[in-house]
Amino acid sequence: MLRTAHAHRALGEDDETTQALSEVEQLGCDETAHALVVRVATVAASENGSGLRRGDDGVLRPASCLEPTAEEEEEEEGWRPEE
Repeated sequence: MLRTAHAHRALGEDDETTQALSEVEQLGCDETAHALVVRVATVAASENGSGLRRGDDGVLRPASCLEPTAEEEEEEEGWRPEE
C-alpha cells in the first residue's frame, strides 16, 4: 500500500496519495501489529505529515493512532457557537 501511495504521488494524484498513506498509518495502530508493520506505518505518517508520538507502551506510532491528550483535545475543541 505504501508503494501504491508512491505511485499515486508520481502521477500527481494528491488525494489518492493522502488516502493511501492514511490507510498505511492505520495498519500500525493495532497493539499486536508486527514491528515491521509499525515501522512502515511511521514512514507513511511522516510522509503524510501526520507526525509521530510514543504510546504508553513505549512504541513510536503515527500520531493519528493515539488518543489525544487533554491539552490537545482542548485545542481541537476551540470556540463553538451556542446551539
